[in-house]
Amino acid sequence: MKIQRKVNSIIDDLSQARFTPYVSPHRSQIDGLRAYRYNIIVSQSVWEATAIFEVLLRNRIVKEWNQWFSVNGFKNCEWPLKIKSLHNQLPHKFPKSSFNNKALESLEKQEAWAFQRATREIKTRNVINDDIIARLTFGFWHECLSHHFRFISGSQIKGLFPHYPYQHTYIEHDMADIAKDLQSIKDFRNRLAHHEKLDINKTKQKYIKICQYITYINPNAIKLVSVDGFNHLLNSPVNKVTRNFPYL
Repeated sequence: MKIQRKVNSIIDDLSQARFTPYVSPHRSQIDGLRAYRYNIIVSQSVWEATAIFEVLLRNRIVKEWNQWFSVNGFKNCEWPLKIKSLHNQLPHKFPKSSFNNKALESLEKQEAWAFQRATREIKTRNVINDDIIARLTFGFWHECLSHHFRFISGSQIKGLFPHYPYQHTYIEHDMADIAKDLQSIKDFRNRLAHHEKLDINKTKQKYIKICQYITYINPNAIKLVSVDGFNHLLNSPVNKVTRNFPYL
């Protein structure tokens, strides 16, 4: 009874709605908690790969975007730190082009938020570009590859993903495929962050896709990811992975 009270208190604080997907008529509440713990462990393993991919992606975007601004004669190229100044130069550099002002403003607002956050957190020196980059969300970097910014990314996309298997005559079509994949990764990343119950087969597919995109940027970087550890985790029984849980 003492153990059951502890189990009930955990479930109450998790909430019945969150815990329900982990129980069944053939599974005890303790086994349900083990399944919940297993889901967390799998999420953490996948998160490792998503975190590495995000760092690689954002650094490549910053490198290629700044190179694009520099090659095209923009002044004070330090994007995204000077994002508004650089965006303001676009109509003057390319007067015949059509720019999506709302899309540009969206990036500028996100950069402003990151700058304010960095300013609050850094008291001993001025905020630099790396401070902004580290505080921008995955959504920001995904938005950079949306169709609104093809006037920038079209010429730089192969620099972002030099090992991507480009298949279309027009690179814009490959970009559409890449943006679709990144949206899928972004949505999956949000599920991981909230520790939602994962479908193991779909999770494996997403994990493979994330690892593919790591290799599209840098094949050597996949060595940072514990692929064997992830596969071993999926092939191990829940009770074996969580044999020491719950310790009640």
